[in-house]
Amino acid sequence: MDIFVANIKDNIPDNTVKKYLRKKLKYCGIDIFEYKKLKSRGCAIVTVLDIVNGREFVRRNIQSLVFHNRTLHLDLGKKTPDAFQLRSLEKSVKDFEASKKRSQTKNRGDDDKLQLDHVSCGVWAYNEDGLTFIPHFTDGRRAAVVFGEKELMISVPDLDENTATSLDRIDVPYSWVNSVATGTVQDPTMTLTLEKSPRVYVLNPDTRHNLLMRLAGLPEERRFESVRKRGINAEHESVTGYCWVYRLRLRFSADYYVLQRLLEQRPSLPEAFHGISSQALPRNSIRYDFDMLNSKLDSYEHFDFCLRFQLQKLVHNCYLLPATVYELLPHVSSMVQNRGLHETTYALKKLFNRIEYAGPGTDFAAFTIDTLKGQLIEILEEDDRDPMRSLLRRHENLLLVHKIQVTPAGLFLEGPELESKNRVLRKYPGFASEYFVRLAFLDDDGSSIRYDRAGSLANVHGSFKSFLREPITIAGREFRFLGFSNSSLREQGCWYMASFTHNGKFLSARTVVAGLGNFAVIRSPAKCAARIGQAFTDTPHGTTSLPTSCVRRITDIERNGRVFSDGCGTISQDLIEKLWKNYRLGVLPTLFQIRYAGSKGMISLDSRLNGELLNYRPSMCKFDAAHTDIEICGSARKPLPCFLNRQLIKVLEDLGVSAQSFLDLQTEAVQRLRITAQHPLNASSFLERDGIGRSTQLPWMIERLFYQNIPCLEDKFIRQCVEHTVLGQLRQLKHKARIPVEKGVMLFGIMDETDTLLENEIFCRKSGKTIIGQVTISRHPALHPGDVQKVLAVDVPSLSPLKQLDNCVVFSQRGQRDLPSQLSGGDLDGDQFPVIFDERLQPQETVVAADYPRVSPVDLFRVVNVNDMTDFFVDFMANDQLGRIANMHMQLADQAPLGTRSPDCVKLAEMHSTAVDFQKTGIAVDMSQKPRMRKCKPDFMAPSPRMLTVGQKLEIDEDNFALSDDEGKVDDAVRPGKGDRRTRFYESSKALGQLYRAIDERAFLDELQSESTRSGGETVMQKLWAYVQKHSAGIEWKHLVEEAKVVKRDYEEHVRSVQNTYALSRKHPLTEVEVYTGSVLGNEDGSLPTRRMRETAKSMRDVFEDGVADIVHRIEGRYLDEEDEDTPQDDPLERSIACFFVSLEDDWTKAAVDRLVSFRYVSAMVVLRQIEIFRRVHEVPEVFSLSLQN
Repeated sequence: MDIFVANIKDNIPDNTVKKYLRKKLKYCGIDIFEYKKLKSRGCAIVTVLDIVNGREFVRRNIQSLVFHNRTLHLDLGKKTPDAFQLRSLEKSVKDFEASKKRSQTKNRGDDDKLQLDHVSCGVWAYNEDGLTFIPHFTDGRRAAVVFGEKELMISVPDLDENTATSLDRIDVPYSWVNSVATGTVQDPTMTLTLEKSPRVYVLNPDTRHNLLMRLAGLPEERRFESVRKRGINAEHESVTGYCWVYRLRLRFSADYYVLQRLLEQRPSLPEAFHGISSQALPRNSIRYDFDMLNSKLDSYEHFDFCLRFQLQKLVHNCYLLPATVYELLPHVSSMVQNRGLHETTYALKKLFNRIEYAGPGTDFAAFTIDTLKGQLIEILEEDDRDPMRSLLRRHENLLLVHKIQVTPAGLFLEGPELESKNRVLRKYPGFASEYFVRLAFLDDDGSSIRYDRAGSLANVHGSFKSFLREPITIAGREFRFLGFSNSSLREQGCWYMASFTHNGKFLSARTVVAGLGNFAVIRSPAKCAARIGQAFTDTPHGTTSLPTSCVRRITDIERNGRVFSDGCGTISQDLIEKLWKNYRLGVLPTLFQIRYAGSKGMISLDSRLNGELLNYRPSMCKFDAAHTDIEICGSARKPLPCFLNRQLIKVLEDLGVSAQSFLDLQTEAVQRLRITAQHPLNASSFLERDGIGRSTQLPWMIERLFYQNIPCLEDKFIRQCVEHTVLGQLRQLKHKARIPVEKGVMLFGIMDETDTLLENEIFCRKSGKTIIGQVTISRHPALHPGDVQKVLAVDVPSLSPLKQLDNCVVFSQRGQRDLPSQLSGGDLDGDQFPVIFDERLQPQETVVAADYPRVSPVDLFRVVNVNDMTDFFVDFMANDQLGRIANMHMQLADQAPLGTRSPDCVKLAEMHSTAVDFQKTGIAVDMSQKPRMRKCKPDFMAPSPRMLTVGQKLEIDEDNFALSDDEGKVDDAVRPGKGDRRTRFYESSKALGQLYRAIDERAFLDELQSESTRSGGETVMQKLWAYVQKHSAGIEWKHLVEEAKVVKRDYEEHVRSVQNTYALSRKHPLTEVEVYTGSVLGNEDGSLPTRRMRETAKSMRDVFEDGVADIVHRIEGRYLDEEDEDTPQDDPLERSIACFFVSLEDDWTKAAVDRLVSFRYVSAMVVLRQIEIFRRVHEVPEVFSLSLQN
């Protein structure tokens, strides 16, 4: 029911009113309510779920509520509350009661706010007084700090006392806090050591709102517009990238005890250190020290770019102070002269993993020059191999790339990291690693900068636009903007390069781009950037040179203004065999996604072509270029698994597929996950399907251990790997509805070159088998009900060239409109289509596909210059609303009676299409057209509970939720003028809601962990060691133990490097299980992995697996000789036994907190494999009943 509240004083913030009403409502048994301020002055609506208690509240307080010297007027509302609003309140009440059962729920009160005398930011230093705070910026205005549920907010000046025209706000999420220190009663301070620069906003008066109030003859309200910026003022901005220690001095000494209580009530904050209040003035500004360091670096002419990069990285990333690195330079110079550039650079890279975080609890000795010098010498004396060098020798299509992260706070250096080559990098092999760098524009937490509910990003985007127009100097080298690919544009990344001389010719960014092709005729910045970006597409499989005489241009198939062959061509048998030979793919795909000259798209085998021939079409050609190598981006090596997602499920539901069909599929998927941890063969198959263990061969090892009667799932580490992977998929099932469809496949699409297929017919091949019958076909993302169609999958004559194809879906060239364009506007230049032949997912009806008008790209009517492209890069960053529109569509589709067919959803689908084309047209979607949205959302859109690793055990924290995808934070931390920011959720009755509630993560995890035995991992390894000893009797291996220790050390250094390189933050390095399985369960706050995180995890998996492959080669005694041939050295069985023995030297019962254990599983895999080879060579009969139990 609604309760009408009137006579509220106009200038009182909403949260203050809510706090007052919360206390009064609680007396009447109402814990959960919703407060909405009305446009009419001094009026609001309070919505409650319990009608009886609501009426009692009005009756009891109808004339007795006095708030800020005013009597509030209460009355029963005349309108029925929105149904979804009531459902969201109902769910909030249910969640509140459940939370009370799990733990004591704390209600926030007025004491959460403390008055501050001033705010400072600076660094920690160590002097004769011990740990000392050095401020580099102080704001002397009186301020306030408010402790929210998941973050604290600093208001400068205090909002309640502010008479100025604007104020500043600093937001600090608790997950960014590394340590907390408090002073004393006499010196009441709180010092926060952060891992990232906090978010800063300026709150200016909402002049437009106040003008409307004056025009209406109404009193003005204190209402603000929030704008994100780099710092409070220019002085603060100059240090935000380097100073992450914030000291807040309380105004009143008595508040020191209140502070202690507030910190104890925030379990998300680290435990506080007490009595730390020492402070000293800085000798120089941080900027001066940094300039002095750069000047000193320039004097060391024998330092190369890679070494300088690592030294600057120590400062840029806040590992060491500039003055400390300055003092370290002479020692580094001496190491270069004694040990060489590469060895010293590698030692500096390893030093990052050993530097502790300055602050309370860290010994000051860790940051002395003697300690740092000693650590570098110790690393150099280890004399271990840089695994990257081995990988580069073994993979000619990889190279090391230095990376730069640009955030609102500053510039941060990363890498170098292994990357696949592209056309530009391949063209200049001797310069690629040192003269080309990759930039990413990110938020301070490492996520993409997108829509921010807390404030406008206009200032941030403006600073990025200015940044891109100017060169940047890194490690003594000046870099300028070069270009970006379509995928990197989405990820807000681009390439920069420094000028160099190649073959006697001076090359700059402009001349490199000019050498890629003719772009002068393209007048659209977005289109020009996209065409140049083709050269920056990763082509990891190398190149094959192709004479122009082997290339032929053929016509497109067009009808009714539609291009049925859009983006696809053909290749002859002789030429595709050449590709097979050059790329050594292990399989023989008949379709490739390629780049050739200025063309891009798919090519498929046409067995009718003679000789070496490549046929391409005008629709594939995007610009003129002289490049004559075929570059492969992807291939149809195997069919990809098919998954449903939330958009597709909703469309299918609206087309008549029952909710029970989805529930059945999900139940089957959950059951498969459940039995995975119950039997080794199930676990092995599951890990194999998920792509775990390309080099570690974990699935194979689990299978072999099973056949030897060794209970491998009793092993602690193996079980953790299985549980980790299973839970990752379960979370995707619950929170993303990523349901596998066994009777479905994801395939590249091409056109029927033989003109055999009729309209609405397809030819579909999966692993050599033809799919026949009625199928459902779509393309992700499917928002419009017409994005899903039913077609007939048919067979073709046995002698048809189509029979030579595999792992593809072939579309007809007949009909009024090509089918791919009807599926979310698809084409054939590399799009993949889910083909579903599960009868349960067949729609009862279909809808005519959407046909949006084609939009011409922005035309400048002149040649596009580099500033046009950089401006577009930032404009795209500022106006990319794709994810936001998709989420709005998902919410409305659940609430509208017609679902995805409702006019509002159809409009959002059209807006989504415009947003998709933004990167090609340069025309942003007009968000003023968006429908009006309810504040409440369906429960399946709620943020996921945090998944935490406590010790070595996974736990779900249901009382603390992560951030929602599009709305920012869902806690109710005070934000001036914004009111309650919590989004409420209701239980959806639609299919997605039923699917969401059908999975109980906590119950599944409890069941999974209850099946773990107490045998301990080491018992399993001991049994395997006994097996190895039994079958290697008489083999000498002990002379290789010392060498095996070196291999183990190098492996563990590789693991630690990956843990830290791909860490979510210095506070949250990846676990060994995450590295070994190549999957990350969530962000540092426990939320589901973002798209960027998934891409990073993929890179991490590739780097780790490549490193393991190198280690395996060393265990087996194989090294690359000068002819790039694998040359065996010693007996691989001897070496593998020695390595396995070394891996088991640790105490069996020692808790593996900092200890790495996975080397024993890599060496165990190798020794098992070598024993099998030994037995085959010596014709020892296989015996799989080798139970070692007494």
